[in-house]
Amino acid sequence: EAQRKIEHDRVFEVLSSLPLHSKILLYSAYMLSKNNSEATTGSLYDVYRVLCERFNVEALTQRRVNSLLTELAMLGILDARIVNLGRYGRTKKIRVNVSEETFKKVFSTDERLKFLGLSGK
Repeated sequence: EAQRKIEHDRVFEVLSSLPLHSKILLYSAYMLSKNNSEATTGSLYDVYRVLCERFNVEALTQRRVNSLLTELAMLGILDARIVNLGRYGRTKKIRVNVSEETFKKVFSTDERLKFLGLSGK
């Protein structure tokens, strides 16, 4: 139980300290994961751009978003694995590794993200 609490607090601290674009990207993955178990980089980038418009923030390029995805995966927040689609190219399948409770807590404590309507209890 104590180990789980320590891990929860560590994840909370990591998520709380992320820059705005990383949080928007993570929220995009969270939204997609509520509908599917995994999201692709293309669908994730589309949702990310829409959210950037809502925040009145200029969206990053898809290449920069891919590098943010890699960073989030290295932190263990996301799973991102490359899938070869043959002649249709390659994509990353993304899955969120953070509990919904932790996710809501982080996003409800960030003033810039409160309007998303996530209550974190």
